[in-house]
Amino acid sequence: MAISTDTLLCLQSIANVLHKVLLDLPTAELVEHFTLSDIATQWPRLTHSQRESLALNKLSDYLKHWDGSREQLIALQLDYGQLFNGPGTPVAPPWGSVYQSASGLLNGSSTLDLLTFYQQHGLQIHFDRNEPVDHLGLICVVIAYLLDKMATDNREQYSPILQRLLTDHVQPWVQRCLSLAEEHAQTGYYLGLSLLASEYFRYLQAVSNELDESDA
Repeated sequence: MAISTDTLLCLQSIANVLHKVLLDLPTAELVEHFTLSDIATQWPRLTHSQRESLALNKLSDYLKHWDGSREQLIALQLDYGQLFNGPGTPVAPPWGSVYQSASGLLNGSSTLDLLTFYQQHGLQIHFDRNEPVDHLGLICVVIAYLLDKMATDNREQYSPILQRLLTDHVQPWVQRCLSLAEEHAQTGYYLGLSLLASEYFRYLQAVSNELDESDA
């Protein structure tokens, strides 16, 4: 399949959204922005699967009932905490090393492998809090950067980097993380977005593989 520049920029935009959703505690401002921009309707259809349709329905229904109340925001923030952040052990840890090491701890050998990969390709992450580089939200920042470079600069140079990032450092664990989020989400907001993220990474891997083959 031919991958257009518009498609790459669309995928970049989704990566930027997932970065915010996965990394930061939800705020009323973010949810209101999603509501006003009608994100559930505007979200690009990538896989046209039943899971994607279910995800958009769940997200749309949640946003339709969003009233910005303190109680609703607290419930959403508690859902984020129990899924991705804590306190305590989150049920869908967003760090790759949790899934790829026997100990299930942070900053394992896979984290160091990812850091080495970034250094080899001149990729730097500047973040204002101490967070392992294999946090899925931070990985989305790198994905967005690579997609932007592929769309506006040199597709042949950056496509193999994206393909290796996904194949070696993301796909071995990302679907397990997102399936746990899907299973344990207490709100339609995180259920819908977890499903959409899962479909996004499936589609992105297919696009990356196609680009890598066409550039070979």
